[in-house]
Amino acid sequence: MEKQLQGEKIIMKCANCGNDKIVDSYTSYYRKEENAYFIIENVPCKVCVQCGETFFSLKDLEEIDKLIKMKLKDKNKLNLFDFKLAA
Repeated sequence: MEKQLQGEKIIMKCANCGNDKIVDSYTSYYRKEENAYFIIENVPCKVCVQCGETFFSLKDLEEIDKLIKMKLKDKNKLNLFDFKLAA
């Protein structure tokens, strides 16, 4: 996602289609790590209104990594949690 300054306003462009209409939203994040599956609901994101491409902040991805590392110790095959409650 590209950021451009226009006066004092920051315009974000979609890395997939180049559209500049990006909205704040929430989504589910899925990942397989080692022998476990992770479903994390209510993850904040930005979504392109044209193509639907989803973008996550580095801060949130780092938090997801920490949560997954903690949950891997539990040895559960399927892990489901809410980002808002876990982060």
